Amino acid sequence: MAVAAGRYAAIHRGSPVQSVGQFTHRQPGVDQRATFSSSDPPMLLCETAAKRSTGKGLAGQARETRMVFRRARRKAGPIGRGPTAGCFAVFRLTTILVAIRVGAAPVAPAHAGSAGGPAAFMADWLLATLLGLAVVAGLLLALVVLWRRERRSRLTAQRLAELFAERERMAHDLPVGLHEVIDDGSGVLQFRYISDRALALFGVSRKPVMADFYRVFDHLHPQDRERVIAANEQARAEKKPVLIEGRFVVDGRQRWLRIESWPQERAHATIWPGCTLDVTDQHEAESGFRVLFEQSPLAIMVHDVETGEVLDGNRASWETYGLDSLEALQQRDLWADPPYSRSEALALIRRAAAGQVQRFEWCSINAQGQPFWELVTLMPVVLKGRLRVFSTATEITELRDAEQRLRDSERLLTRMSELAAVGGWSLDVRSGELRWTEQTFRLHHLPLDTNLSVTDALSFYHPEDRPILERALKRAREHGEPWELTLRITTAQGKKRVVRTMCRPIEQDGRVVRLVGAIQEVTDLVEAERRFRAIFEQSPVAILVQDAATGEVVDANRNAWRIYGFDSFQAFRDAAADGRLGMGSGRQSGLKKMRDMVARGGDRIEWPSRHADGHVLWFDVTLTPIELAGRSCVLAVCLDITQRREAEQRLRDSEDRFRRILQDVDGVSVQGYGPDGRVHYWNRASEELYGYTEAEARESNLLDLIIPPEMREEVRAGLQQMAEGEDLPNGEMELMRKDGSRVPVYSSHTVLRRPGAAPELFCIDIDLSERKAHEEALDRMAHYDPLTGLPNRRLMSALIEELMARMDRQQSGFALCYLDLDDFKPINDRHGHDVGDQVLVAIAERLRRLVRGSDLVSRLGGDEFVLVLEGIGDGPELERKLSFILDGVVQPIAVAGLQVRVQASIGVTLYPRDSGDPDTLLRHADQAMYRAKALGRHQYSLFDTEIEAHVQRRRERLVEIETGLDERQFQLYYQPKMDLVTGEAVGFEALVRWHHPVYGMLSPLAFLHALERTELEQRFGEYIIDQALGQMAAWHDSGQELPVSVNISGPHLLTEGFVDMLARLLERHRRVAAGQLALEIVESAAVADLDRAVRVLGEVRKLGIQTSLDDFGTGYSSLRHLRSLPVDEVKIDQSFVRDMLTDLNDYTIVQSVISLADAFGLRVVAEGIETEEHAASLLRLGCKLGQGYVFARPMPADAVLDWLAAQLSSTSS
Repeated sequence: MAVAAGRYAAIHRGSPVQSVGQFTHRQPGVDQRATFSSSDPPMLLCETAAKRSTGKGLAGQARETRMVFRRARRKAGPIGRGPTAGCFAVFRLTTILVAIRVGAAPVAPAHAGSAGGPAAFMADWLLATLLGLAVVAGLLLALVVLWRRERRSRLTAQRLAELFAERERMAHDLPVGLHEVIDDGSGVLQFRYISDRALALFGVSRKPVMADFYRVFDHLHPQDRERVIAANEQARAEKKPVLIEGRFVVDGRQRWLRIESWPQERAHATIWPGCTLDVTDQHEAESGFRVLFEQSPLAIMVHDVETGEVLDGNRASWETYGLDSLEALQQRDLWADPPYSRSEALALIRRAAAGQVQRFEWCSINAQGQPFWELVTLMPVVLKGRLRVFSTATEITELRDAEQRLRDSERLLTRMSELAAVGGWSLDVRSGELRWTEQTFRLHHLPLDTNLSVTDALSFYHPEDRPILERALKRAREHGEPWELTLRITTAQGKKRVVRTMCRPIEQDGRVVRLVGAIQEVTDLVEAERRFRAIFEQSPVAILVQDAATGEVVDANRNAWRIYGFDSFQAFRDAAADGRLGMGSGRQSGLKKMRDMVARGGDRIEWPSRHADGHVLWFDVTLTPIELAGRSCVLAVCLDITQRREAEQRLRDSEDRFRRILQDVDGVSVQGYGPDGRVHYWNRASEELYGYTEAEARESNLLDLIIPPEMREEVRAGLQQMAEGEDLPNGEMELMRKDGSRVPVYSSHTVLRRPGAAPELFCIDIDLSERKAHEEALDRMAHYDPLTGLPNRRLMSALIEELMARMDRQQSGFALCYLDLDDFKPINDRHGHDVGDQVLVAIAERLRRLVRGSDLVSRLGGDEFVLVLEGIGDGPELERKLSFILDGVVQPIAVAGLQVRVQASIGVTLYPRDSGDPDTLLRHADQAMYRAKALGRHQYSLFDTEIEAHVQRRRERLVEIETGLDERQFQLYYQPKMDLVTGEAVGFEALVRWHHPVYGMLSPLAFLHALERTELEQRFGEYIIDQALGQMAAWHDSGQELPVSVNISGPHLLTEGFVDMLARLLERHRRVAAGQLALEIVESAAVADLDRAVRVLGEVRKLGIQTSLDDFGTGYSSLRHLRSLPVDEVKIDQSFVRDMLTDLNDYTIVQSVISLADAFGLRVVAEGIETEEHAASLLRLGCKLGQGYVFARPMPADAVLDWLAAQLSSTSS
């Protein structure tokens, strides 16, 4: 039994037992060893063991034996429990029994005999046998227990190995490298674990890194090494999370890596689990954003929210202020320039930071001290976790000054995006068990102990994305297809996120057994890419990215391939690859230029290319070298300048033609001058006009050649304005000839400005000498009586109007006298018209002598004269003056040997007691003259104005008109304008009629005079135009496009807002083309305020509306100002047309007006055509348009289409 015990101890504790028959028992300071043979009987073994004891006796031996097994049991650990405990109990009991037996029966020699000798021997032998069997049974039981434990250990180790292998596979398939570092407090860091993916990212091997932590930085870029290692040491020393980015160069390729690690405290050490990400794409995207940021033509800045300080800005930002660096811009206080204050600016910045985008105009002062205006936009932006304010500014100085529009500017926004944390997941295909890492749970805002099925996981995905993910999972399970998707999720907290998830199937025996993958939030990255792409696609210029080595088009915005005439990017890319966009210089030549540009770091060139249809395109190209996904590329920002180049070429061609043509043009004097007035060009017509030869004029100065002394300062100032970029006005002037005489010319000025050259002034002078003489003759014919040379009715009306204005300013008045000869008709009848004409001439001359030089005398026609006595009112002075005139007229006249005597009757009205226009005053004086005749010949009579009654009647009439407008009592009638050649209607004139509820149909004469110079006049005019446009729209709907002209009063035309009113009515009636409407204005109204009339009529024409000068020839300054008024046609007043067949003067005036209008390129319309003879005569004179009763009377709108149909029918028949 002792042998068995010693063998067991040797097996389980590694005791130095050398053989089966040896038992070793160790005590401190004692080495007792007993050796037995296998043939010794058990009793003898025990005996011998007892004899070789230390002398402590049997009891001591038993105690020692028990101590041995107690120590063995303690050292055996778990083996001393359970079945093993039973084995030791049997072993222990056997030993005790042996000891008792030995102690109770002293050993006797084998050959000694005694009474109990054989029986005792047998008993001892039986006991020893039983005890031996018990020992064997115990040993067998112990072996069974040991075998079971070893088998369980092997199974456990196998399971652990499988789990470790699975973990390694998951780590290998993740896009990040995993690692774990331990710091035991000794200051030496050591990897406990590092994944294959991490080793690949760092470019190192496992063995050296596991031995030396710092070998992980072997491939760190030299420029980043000191920074990265210092940041790592500092974070680990302070036991703070590690977040470091640096460049690693592995296999010749540079990559950006982000290293993240988090401290976890243990009992005697600090553990740093972490991961490493490849963020090269993110840095390249940021680099691309920065390039666009710097290349933007907009001034872009980033400001501190609290102080407004400039934290960053592109080149355009500091160049806008005339500065040479960003540092200079940051040193400048941008928000303190007058007229604004810093507090105003900071208020705008804070509102922008609060989420309210601010757009405003701001006045700044550049480095040269000059103010300029900017359109500024402020918006909030978060950069590197800090709230900032992002500003864009566009200079709008020239736009505010209305000199020219700003060029289109593009706005380019850039935002940095940060990668979110990466989570992992695995799916057991057979069991359907889904496992998530902690980061995946955090990404979904779920507790870490949440149990999820695949269905639960799919429920987080957007309904539109869920089928995509389901199909991808199915393909991965069934066909082993890996995938990578960007999808939308809604977290458990309801937050919307965009994630990028990937899957890698794991196969076993040719079948997919597990899916492993990673998930990463890319919300910010996707949003940044979307915004960048939106800016890229919506840019008004073409943007391309080309491979610098091959010229391949890597990317292009929509505007790029549309400019080239392609309907897709692929078609554009194929054309570029085939060389169809080039200009024949050769692909290799183009690539060489691109490589040279990359070597220079960028360039800006003008580049020809070819459209899809073959025509040439020109671009202003800004080339910038960039790197995308490890390949060298070129960013090309292309501005289409084809039209500008073509315009420049046309300008050069035009200049050449201009110079060649004008050199030989007769009657058109052309000169070219530099900004200093030196003559550069002098054609032959200039030689003839001014008397200087080209040789004499060249290199002389304009001021010394043809400018009169009184104009030289004005011309010198004009040259200075030209040099400063302003244009010079055109106009009439008198210039000097070589002989000192003066010549009237109309001088048109054109300033040619070319890049890099001084401005050049071209003057085109037209000799107005003949035209001036002709105009003066026409003017005299139109305004003076050809018989007596006195002003006629038209001129007299204008002179009276001027006198009325002057008397109003001087607070004075005048007497208007209407004189009619009482006995003139008998003279004509008795002596003939020649004698009568001589009498009229004599009376006219006599009347001139009877009045003062400041008074006016006019012949209205026949034997009627008008005298205007300035500064005379009612009283004795007026009576004396009138009597003096009557006495002077009655004196005999010697004519053709005859003594002729005539008498006169005079009607008088006094201004301002009698108010009204000149025609009203003349009418009142005429009425007074008839009362004088009624009183008896050779008398005068004063007109009773009845002012109060007149004002009251006008006020009542205005109330009626206003009511008529409210009740739409006014209706338009339409009289056709006819083509005198074809007999067809070419348009209609709208004439207003009043359906008065009491008096029936009223013509304009019954109410228009009451509207003059009242506020109601504007409303009435707008009503008429609106009615006309509405009727034109109705005709348009019925298929008829009928031009219509509308009469507008002068005061209404010159009111503020007239053009806006027209634009509003055109917008209301969009179906009517603006060119179909014409506005007619009487000549006298146009020249009342000429400058304003010219401006308003010009704005009317810009709307596309036609303009017409009505009653032409009846105004005082009609011929003088016809050239200045922007009108399309003139209408000859019916007073000339009506009598043109019987009155030679009227015929001559009509002929002159037609010729003058033709010279100015204006249409002519004759009014008041009443007979076919009138129409034929007008046509012979060159007037092709007319209207009058001979064609049709004014008709209501519902009769126009029927009339047109009848006209068409009669014409075709």
